[in-house]
Amino acid sequence: MPKVCELTKERAQTVLLKTQRGGDIADELRKDNQSLRQRIEQLESELDGKNNEIKQMKTSDVVQTLQKENQELQSTAKLAQSELDIALSAHESQKQVLLTLNQQLVSRIQELATIHDEITTALQT
Repeated sequence: MPKVCELTKERAQTVLLKTQRGGDIADELRKDNQSLRQRIEQLESELDGKNNEIKQMKTSDVVQTLQKENQELQSTAKLAQSELDIALSAHESQKQVLLTLNQQLVSRIQELATIHDEITTALQT
């Protein structure tokens, strides 16, 4: 009987060791699982950060593009304003020349009218 008792004790110890090992393995798996979950959370956080950086870069690129386009439009507007100012100045100069010529023409017509009146008076006398 002592052999049976010893065998039972050995089996019990073997089962106990296997159970402890199984428990240890389960504990290790739980620790690994927890560690992996933490790593996943960390990576997701990093991913969110990178996505935000990308959004900011895209927004920044759009802003830079719009600023460049704005500067080009302002340059075009300044050039158009300059050309308009030159055209208005030329128009004003031409207007003054035409007014002067008109005054000279009025003066000549008045002279001719006076001469006409004098000729008419001379012919009637």
